[in-house]
Amino acid sequence: MGRKRSGLVIFALLMLGPCLWSIDFDYNFNETTLVVGERLKLELTIPHDKASDIIADEPPTPDGLRLYYGPDMRPRTRTDEKGELEKYVLIVYEYRTTKKGVINLGTFHFHLREGGEEFSTTPEEFILLDRDERNLSYPIDAQWVLPDGRYYENQSIPVTLEVTGAGQMAFPTKIDVSSPTGAVFQDISAYSGIQTIRHKRGQAYNIPAATYMLNPTRSGQILLDRARVDILGVRRTTDRVVLNILPLPSQVANTRAIGRFEQEYELATPEISEGGEILLTIAIKGTGNLYGLLPPTIDTDLTSLGVEDSIQVNPSSEGYKGIRTFHYRFLGDSTGQHHLQIPAYSVLNPQTGRVYNLASHNLVVDVTHADIEESKEVPDYSLIAKEELSNFQESKLYANPFQHLWILPGIFCFVLLAFTKKRGKSVMTLAIIFLISAGIPKDFPDSSDAYNAWMDGDYEMASVLFSTYADQTQNAAFYYNAGVSYLKENKVGEGLYALRKAIRIKPMNLIFRDTLKDWEDYFNYPKSVNPAFMIHGNVFYFVLILSINLVLIFAGLFVRYKKGSQFFVAILFAMTLVVSGTGLIYTLWYNSLSQGIVMEADSPIVKVPSDKASEWMTLVEGTSFQIKGLSNNYYLIRTSYGLEGWILKDRIRILS
Repeated sequence: MGRKRSGLVIFALLMLGPCLWSIDFDYNFNETTLVVGERLKLELTIPHDKASDIIADEPPTPDGLRLYYGPDMRPRTRTDEKGELEKYVLIVYEYRTTKKGVINLGTFHFHLREGGEEFSTTPEEFILLDRDERNLSYPIDAQWVLPDGRYYENQSIPVTLEVTGAGQMAFPTKIDVSSPTGAVFQDISAYSGIQTIRHKRGQAYNIPAATYMLNPTRSGQILLDRARVDILGVRRTTDRVVLNILPLPSQVANTRAIGRFEQEYELATPEISEGGEILLTIAIKGTGNLYGLLPPTIDTDLTSLGVEDSIQVNPSSEGYKGIRTFHYRFLGDSTGQHHLQIPAYSVLNPQTGRVYNLASHNLVVDVTHADIEESKEVPDYSLIAKEELSNFQESKLYANPFQHLWILPGIFCFVLLAFTKKRGKSVMTLAIIFLISAGIPKDFPDSSDAYNAWMDGDYEMASVLFSTYADQTQNAAFYYNAGVSYLKENKVGEGLYALRKAIRIKPMNLIFRDTLKDWEDYFNYPKSVNPAFMIHGNVFYFVLILSINLVLIFAGLFVRYKKGSQFFVAILFAMTLVVSGTGLIYTLWYNSLSQGIVMEADSPIVKVPSDKASEWMTLVEGTSFQIKGLSNNYYLIRTSYGLEGWILKDRIRILS
C-alpha cells in the first residue's frame, strides 16, 4: 500500500514552558479498502533531533486490532515550507486487523527522557470491513432485535430481523427464517422505521428486513435460530437467540391478558320483553396480546346465546395495539330483574411482572312479560294532506351560490342609515323584501291517485306512487306518506327507509321523528342510528346571514358615530356569527355520514368481505347502521351498539 498523509495535526501542550509541540499522525493505507486480516501501518512524527531522547508509553490495542510491530523510532530530516532543513523523529507502529467494525485508535503517549515534556495524540476512527465488504463503506451485520422485559407464554412479542450498517438505502433480496419450536411465528408489517448512523465517511442505515410477532405456546426455552439475509451483494447471518419463557401466573389464567389494557362496556337496553335478546358489548383496548385474550366470564342466570368477537389491531413495539370487542347475547327467558356481573379482568404487565385488575361491573336488566308486547297495537297515522305539501318541500338556503347574496341587505341598510336621512320602517321593509324574494314555492304533480289508492286500502299502489313522487320532488311529506304505506303492507325495510328520508329533509319535524321511534319500538329494535342532526342547516344559515348583516350595520354605525355601545354590539353579533357558522359546518358534516338500512330479513354480518367468511351475527330487516367502507360486494358497517363487520351490498339500501 502507498503512503498517505491523513492531514490530521494533533497538538500536545508541554508540561513545562510555553512552547507548543505538534505530532503529525499519518497512516499508509487506503481507507476505503481497510479489510480484516490486513496490516495497518501508523506513522507519527515528533519535531525532535534524537530518537533516543523519546520514551513511548504502552500503545493502545483496541478490540479488533493486534499490535504486530513497534514502536520503531528513527531520526529523519525534511524540508519545511521555507526550504530549510527540519529534524524530526519518525515513530512507526504496525497492527493486524482481526475484527470488523468501527475502531477508535488512541491515545498514544510520549515523553522526553529529560525535562519531562509530554506528547499525546487524539483518538482516530477507522472502519474495518470484512473481505466480502470491499466495495462498501461500512460493515454490514444482521441481528435479532427484541423488546426489553420479561417474556411469558401466550404473550405477543415483536421480533425484528434487522440489517445494520447498510451504506445504501437497499432492502434485502432474500430472507431465510425458520419458525421456532414452541411458538407461533406471525409475519407482520414492520412497526419500526429505518435508523441513520453517522460516521466519518457519511452515513449508513439500520433497516428492518422483516418483522414477526412471536407468540409462545409454552413456558421454557425457545430458540430463535440463525436467520440469513442477502443485501448489497453480501450474505449475513444472525446469532442464535434463546428466550426464557416464563409460565403465566395463576391470577391471569382466566384472561390470558398480557400488556396494558383498559375496559369499556355497553348494554344495548336495560329493559326487554320476555323471549327477547339482550346484547352486551365489552371492549378491551390497549397494547399487548389482543389476539390471545379470553372473553370475560359473565355471571348471570340468563340463558347465553353465545359470544362473538371482533378485533382491530396494528403491530407496535409492545405487541398488538388496538381494540378487541366481545359481543354477548342472552335470552330474556324469564320475567323479573336479572343481573349481569362483569368480573374483574386480570392483566399481567410484562415489564414489571405484576398483575393488575380492571374494575368489575354489575348491570341490571328488567325482563317484562310478553303480554305487554303482544298487547301493543300497530301504530296508525294519517297521511300528510295534499294541501300541506308545500310546507314540506326540501329547502337548503346554502345550496345555491346565488342565495349567498342575502348578505347584501345589511350593506344596503348601512348605506341608507349612514348617508341619507331615511330611517325606520322604509329601511327594514327593503331588507325584508330582499330576504324573502328567494322563497318562491314550487308546483307539485297531481298526486290524487296516490291519495285515492290509500283511501281505497290499496297500500301497495299508494306506497309505489308516493315513493315515485317523493323521488321526483324531494318532498318530505311524500316520503313520510310512502313510509307509512310501506309499513301498512309490512315492508319494514322500505318503510323505515322512507321515514328516515323524510327526517333528513325536515329534521326538526317532531311528527316524523316520533313516528320513526314508535315503529322501531314496535319492532323491538334495541337502539337505532340517529337519522339526521336535530337542527336543520337552514336555521344556522339564517342566523349566520342575520349576524353578518347586524355586524355590518353596527360596525358601520360605530365608524360613523364612534359610540362604544355600538362597537360592543357588533362584537356580540360577531360571536353569534362564529357559533352559527360552526353549527352549519357541523350539521353538514353530520348529515353527510353514510347510513344504510337492512332490506332483507336475517342478513348476516361476516368477519371479512368473503363468501366463505364466518358470521358475527344476523341483523333483522329495518336495522339501521353507519357505513365505514366498501370492498368487493361488501360494505363495512358499524351498528348502533358498536359491532363492526361486513354485509352484502345487495341486502341493504344506502340512505343518501
